[in-house]
Amino acid sequence: MAQKIKSISEALRRAKEEGQDVFLARLDKDQLERSGFDASAFGTFQYVDIYLQWDGSKYQIKYEFDGDPSQFYYERPKDVGGEKYILEDAVTYLRIAQENDPHDETEIDEPSVAVISMVEKHPISPDEGAVYIYEVRPQPVKGGMRMEVFYVATFDNQVTEIVWGSGPTPKHALEVAVVEWARTGEEFNPFQKVFDELYLPEQD
Repeated sequence: MAQKIKSISEALRRAKEEGQDVFLARLDKDQLERSGFDASAFGTFQYVDIYLQWDGSKYQIKYEFDGDPSQFYYERPKDVGGEKYILEDAVTYLRIAQENDPHDETEIDEPSVAVISMVEKHPISPDEGAVYIYEVRPQPVKGGMRMEVFYVATFDNQVTEIVWGSGPTPKHALEVAVVEWARTGEEFNPFQKVFDELYLPEQD
């Protein structure tokens, strides 16, 4: 039996540090669809095992149907609108698994709301917008799942502000954002500029 995961922060840490699939939940088809997942394209199946993965640059979710390693599907940040939605899905699957486990009597807190605070602002130029780092502090409620503080990195181009990365520290959120922005193919990467200024050692 796979080790039970009690918090999303534990799942994130283990996926990244151990470099292996982290088991989140086994859900039947009805439970999966109640979570908001559209299972209509996957034919008939009885259950799905759900894993969190770290591919070296981003988190993703793997779905394995009926215990058959050849029947699988990957959900990546680009498929759902960003990494924050991957994390939200992971939280949902953990909650459903615990709600349906009669042997799990652990009382865990799940956030119903979160306090979001801007902790860093890095203007790129007067005409090119700014990079922001926000702290997300979930507020727990009794009987839910514990979710620890995390950070998101956004870019505001003075028209819209979009989340490009998230992680347990501001540095990690920026690292993810650097990679995600690079996928756009644009030559200038505002997150790379901020990351280099903050974390690269000064040159003599």
